[in-house]
Amino acid sequence: MGQISTSSQIKMILSNPEFWIRDFAPMTLAILIAIAGWLLQGYFERKSRAENIKNQIKYDIYSDIVNAYEDFVEKGTRLTDISRLSSLLISMDADLILGNVTKDPHYILTGNQAAIKKWHEFIASSLEKRYAFLVSFQKFSHIFESWESVLASCKPAYEIATRKIGLLGEATYKYFTYLQSMDSQKWTTWNRKELEEVSNALHEKILIEPMYIYDLMVIIHNELVSEFFGHQRPARVPGDPNIEVLTKEGLKKRKA
Repeated sequence: MGQISTSSQIKMILSNPEFWIRDFAPMTLAILIAIAGWLLQGYFERKSRAENIKNQIKYDIYSDIVNAYEDFVEKGTRLTDISRLSSLLISMDADLILGNVTKDPHYILTGNQAAIKKWHEFIASSLEKRYAFLVSFQKFSHIFESWESVLASCKPAYEIATRKIGLLGEATYKYFTYLQSMDSQKWTTWNRKELEEVSNALHEKILIEPMYIYDLMVIIHNELVSEFFGHQRPARVPGDPNIEVLTKEGLKKRKA
């Protein structure tokens, strides 16, 4: 018998309906299912990888902002020293009463000279603390604005908080302008009541205005990491019901 050619065999197979039903159709279906599974697996792997990267970015941003905020809080705590004039003036009065003050075996100050020197040291130290506070906030702002696309929903609250810190910066500038306008040689004749009122007003601002950054941190926390733990930080509740709190919707008064 002669051998059947390969092409003839293929034609016989393709013309056989049983081949399509019994062999080819199931095999084709299995191949299509395998391809679909491979495509779906690749899709979900890419999606999971993208989600993991996104979450890692959120965590890294939050970590950087927390570090910047902690530095801001530290500098804000030191800033309160600039408004404590009462204790400074009491110390200057003590220098005047005690008389000669020896700072060095070869350098003796009179009580009045020591008091004036203490005043100028206070001004210089306070200006440094103001500068450190404002630089710290600039660093915080730089991190926020660098990731503005991720923190877009927090931007309105951030702008309000920035304005509040700006107002505090202006208040401290006016405060130092006022203090530096005073004649230190005549410090014993200063209006102590006026000085106390000015310093107390600034002290209140220093305590209140930076708290809006705390409020902003609550908003940022809830935006970036609350979904990981299923917990939302509650907004601050001030002891004074007249003090506003910064929320995602703007400034609001909250009662305990």
